[in-house]
Amino acid sequence: AVRGLGEVCPLPGFHSESLDEAAAQLRSVAHRLQGALLPFAVARLDGSMSAWLAAACDRPSKLASGPLLPSVRCALEMACLHLLAQAANTSIAQLVCCARRAPYQSHVRINGLLARGEASSLEAAADAARAAVDSARPSSRACASGPAVKHAAARMRTWKVKVGGGDPAADGRRIGKLLLGCTALGARLRLDANQAWSREQAATFCEAMQTEWEAGCAALCPEHQRGDGAGAVSAPAPRWPPPALDFCEEPLMARLHAQLPALHAQYGLRHAIDEGALPAAAEALERLAASCATSGSDGASARGGEAFRALQERLGDASCAGLILKPTLAGGLEVSAR
Repeated sequence: AVRGLGEVCPLPGFHSESLDEAAAQLRSVAHRLQGALLPFAVARLDGSMSAWLAAACDRPSKLASGPLLPSVRCALEMACLHLLAQAANTSIAQLVCCARRAPYQSHVRINGLLARGEASSLEAAADAARAAVDSARPSSRACASGPAVKHAAARMRTWKVKVGGGDPAADGRRIGKLLLGCTALGARLRLDANQAWSREQAATFCEAMQTEWEAGCAALCPEHQRGDGAGAVSAPAPRWPPPALDFCEEPLMARLHAQLPALHAQYGLRHAIDEGALPAAAEALERLAASCATSGSDGASARGGEAFRALQERLGDASCAGLILKPTLAGGLEVSAR
């Protein structure tokens, strides 16, 4: 016998349902799924999973607890895909790629995470780079070679850092220093503000970050110092934004997302969409459920609603660097894939 595993993990402050509510709904659904035939076609994640869940659960909308909660739907989909993968003696990734006739990638890159206020080897790398200059060593990259720095550099090419929730100027100075460390290590930095800032606070952060970065570059590379006095060097300022800065997830409050292109134009800070994708995900779930309930179709009309079109428009702007998907918040793997 094979067994499929799924995880229910409602996140406080993000999910509308509690863990107790999710567990109660799982119990009410479990007996409906006993003995149900699970077809491999659900691994296509094209609406087939929603159609099967609707039929197996005798229409989730008829449950006493209402439609499937996002965390519950995600857990059920995970368990179904894991069960099919176990039965086929393969991985979930290979199963889905085969069903969707999509290219298979055997490795998924992950990034390191630094919580707000957490010290890191990136700051140690920046300090080591400055120390190398102070001691007249020829290479700032070579000096960033302590055991902790070497270990982190070998493991992580990209670091994610939480910002927001405090003084934006202090955040900016810290990130400017971290960018120096990333540059020394050949790493990249991704920020996450969780929609914490107003336009003015984001501007304060960006200005402090750039000032700290340029001051650090000047300390490391005196040829970047400029002035009008005798002996002053006139050289191009270091490139801003530096290649080490990937993007900032959701830097502005939700109601201010229309100002993100202007923020990018003024300060060079690109953004990634995270919480801003949830309305499109909710819309897709509603359209999938309506399609399955009315016609039993595979949910091909899940895309194309107003929220989905608005998300597409945002993704097409030059200021947008990427889309962050959280299947347990969006309502499962299928809606995320769509």
